[in-house]
Amino acid sequence: MPIAQSSTKTHVSTKNVHKKAEAESEQVKPVEQQQQGSSNAGTRTPPDQPEFIKQTLIIIEKKARNLDKRRQKLEEYKASERKGAVLNEDQLLAVSKYEEVLRTLELSRELEKQFIALANDTMKQQKKQAKKDQIEKEEQLKEKLKETYKYFTVLEKFADDVVRNHFLEEANGAIKLSQSDLELLDAFDKLVAPGELGAKYESCSGEYADHLFNLMEGKNKPIQSLATQTTYAELKKLFDSIMAAPYWTDSPKKSETEVEQERGGEQVIEQEQQQLAGEVLSSGVENLQLNEQQQQIENEQGSKMKYSKNHFKNGRY
Repeated sequence: MPIAQSSTKTHVSTKNVHKKAEAESEQVKPVEQQQQGSSNAGTRTPPDQPEFIKQTLIIIEKKARNLDKRRQKLEEYKASERKGAVLNEDQLLAVSKYEEVLRTLELSRELEKQFIALANDTMKQQKKQAKKDQIEKEEQLKEKLKETYKYFTVLEKFADDVVRNHFLEEANGAIKLSQSDLELLDAFDKLVAPGELGAKYESCSGEYADHLFNLMEGKNKPIQSLATQTTYAELKKLFDSIMAAPYWTDSPKKSETEVEQERGGEQVIEQEQQQLAGEVLSSGVENLQLNEQQQQIENEQGSKMKYSKNHFKNGRY
């Protein structure tokens, strides 16, 4: 009977120790959680991570929390044992695995940190790649806008009859174009000409965009709105040939007609100059002759006056 009472007292004492340890653990737990939260706050993954990364981190964090709770429980058992409490077989077995739990917990926390760092690095790489892709997309858009600008510039230039004639005559570095080529450019110019705002603006702007897109891509399909069976690829080839012509970069060369006109103008000027020189020369000769006649008259008058004076003197004496 005394033995049973001693066993009962020991069991009650163990329960009291466990309760006291649990109370102390509850007081310590918030502090440990706060420290753990503050230590991991700087390495947490940003909220804009992909969903699969978030779910993986949740699993790892949950595993680490469970191991930490197990560690705390085992430390409570060890603390109770140091205070003289008698542990049962299961508790003793759990305490014997305390070091293994610490290693696993440390491994889980290290794995969590590495995974978070890897996730953050992946996110940074994704942002860099997204920025690079955006820049490439903008550059591609700029190139398409530049190409569109060239097309409109060519169409605007061919509104000038002088340019049209140069290409028809293959003058000034221009390539040879036929009248049908010019008519094709005129027809396409009407298709992509700016329209007015109104009810049909959306449909018109959609057709306008389709024409330009198909032209830039060189689609091998016919342009529906044209009378001739011309494809966008053929029209693009025509534009490229026109833009590659030396006509736009070389110094202007005069056509044969312009050269003949300039030669005729030079001949007229030369004839006028010769005529003017002849008139000046004739006028100079006439003036010289008049001067000589005037001088001769003056000389004759002087001789007569001298003769009269001499005659007068001789008669007086």
